[in-house]
Amino acid sequence: MQAIIFGNPPFRDPTNVGEYAFYPWLYHLTVAFLGKILGIFFVVTKVAPILILALSMFVLYKIAGENFNHRVAMVSVLIPLALKFPEAHPGALLSMVMIPLFYLALFRFSRDRDIKNSIFLGISWGLAGLTHVLGTFGAGAILLTKTVMDKIKRMKIEYNTVAIAIGVAILLLFWGPLLVMYHAETPNPYQELVMRHFTLPEFIISFLTFSLSFSGLKILLGMLTIPGIILGLIRDRDVFLPSLLGILGAGVLFIVLGDNLVAYKLSSYYFTLNALAILESLNWLSENLKWSKIMPSVVIILMGTSAITVGDYANSPWTVIGFKDPWYNDLRYWILDNSDVNTVFLSSYESSFFLFSISGRKTVLFRRTHASPFVDYDKRSLDIAIALAGNDTKESLRILRKYNVTYIYIDSFTKRDPIWVPYKYSNILMEKGIECRVGYAMYDPADPKSVKIKACLIEFKINPRLKRMLKLVYSNGETKIYKLINGQDN
Repeated sequence: MQAIIFGNPPFRDPTNVGEYAFYPWLYHLTVAFLGKILGIFFVVTKVAPILILALSMFVLYKIAGENFNHRVAMVSVLIPLALKFPEAHPGALLSMVMIPLFYLALFRFSRDRDIKNSIFLGISWGLAGLTHVLGTFGAGAILLTKTVMDKIKRMKIEYNTVAIAIGVAILLLFWGPLLVMYHAETPNPYQELVMRHFTLPEFIISFLTFSLSFSGLKILLGMLTIPGIILGLIRDRDVFLPSLLGILGAGVLFIVLGDNLVAYKLSSYYFTLNALAILESLNWLSENLKWSKIMPSVVIILMGTSAITVGDYANSPWTVIGFKDPWYNDLRYWILDNSDVNTVFLSSYESSFFLFSISGRKTVLFRRTHASPFVDYDKRSLDIAIALAGNDTKESLRILRKYNVTYIYIDSFTKRDPIWVPYKYSNILMEKGIECRVGYAMYDPADPKSVKIKACLIEFKINPRLKRMLKLVYSNGETKIYKLINGQDN
C-alpha cells in the first residue's frame, strides 16, 4: 500500500524492479486510494477495519433478508462482530466481505437460475479472487463442485458455465500476466514450504471441527453453529453441500499436490459458513419457538461474544503497536525525503521487510514467505553474499548495480539475520573466498515448526574494501544507511 501511495503502479511488484505484482491487488488498491486521501496510518488502524465490518454486516443482512425471515435479518447484523473483529488485511476483506458476497450470489443462483444471477455469481467469484488467492481456489472449488452435482442430477448447467466463464475472465486480470510472464514457475516456492507440517489428518480434523472452533464464552456460539450446519444441509442443501464438499476436496487435493499452505488457508471460508449456520439456527428457532422470548437471549449471546471479540482485538500486541506513535518516524521521513518509490535498498531479510513496510521502497532481499514466488531468492542471496563478503570489489559493485542498489541499510537486527544460501551453492562461495558456515535456516522465521533448509550462513555486514566505495548518509545509534557513490573510493 505504501508503494502504491508513493507512485508504484498496483500491477507492478512493489519489492522488485521490473517484476509483475505477485499478489491480488484489489484490497491494496482500495486502501491505498483511501490512504492517499485520509492518510495511510489512519486508514489502516481505523478506517479499514470499520469499513470491512460495516460491509460484512450489510452483506450478511442481505443474505438473511433474502433467504430467511425478517426477524432473523434484524439480528443478522450482530453476527460478524460476534465471530471476528477484522484486521486491516486482504484476508479479512476476503473472509468477511467477498466470501459472503459470493454466498449471496450462490443463494440467488440456487433459488433462481437465470442469466442475471449467473453473471452476479461469476462477478462475485472474480472479485474474491482479485482480493486474495484463496478467493480463486476456494470459491472456484465450490462453484465447480456445484456444477458437477447439478450435472449428476441431470440439471442444465448452461448458466453454471456462464458464471464460471465470467469469473475466469475477471481472474485473468490478475493470473493472466503471471502465466504469460512466469509460466507458473515459482523459484521461491513458499506455497510448498510454508506450513509443510500441516498434514492431511490435521486438515480433515480442522474441517470437521470448524463449527466448534471457539474458546471461552464464545463457545456459546457453538450451540448455534453445530445444529445450523445440519439445518443448512437440510434446508439449503444446494448451497451447503457443494460448499462443504468443495472445500474438503480442495484441501485434500492441495495437500496431495504439496501446497499445504493453500489447504491451511481454506479456513478463510469458515467465518462465512459459521455465520450461515447461525442464521439457519436462528431461522429454525424463530419459526418453531416464541421469538419474543428467545430473541433477548440470542442478542445477549451475540453482543457478549462481540464484546469479547473487540477486547481481543484491542489487546492484540499488533493493535497496541499500531495505535502508538511509531518509533521509526525519523528514519521513515529520511527515507521518504531522500528516495523515491523505485529506489532500491539492500538489507537483511527481516530488515528489508521492515523497510518496505514503513516506506514502500524496493529491496533486494525480503522475508521469503512474503516475497514474490516468481523471484529466485536463493540466487539473489548468493549474489548478495558475494557482493558483501567477497574480496573482489569490482564484482561486488557489478552485483550491486545489477540490482540497482542505491542504499545499504544496517541496524541492530541485521547482524542477527544472516544471509543464507542453500548448501548446493557452497562450492561457489568457497571459490569466491567466502567461508560456508553450515547451519539450518528456518524458511519461515515466524513459524516455530518451519521447514529448515541446510544452508551456508553468512553474516550480513559490509566488506571493508566495499565500504570504501560507500558514503555514510544516515546514522542513529546502530541504524546506519550507506549510499553507493559511483564506484569511486570514498
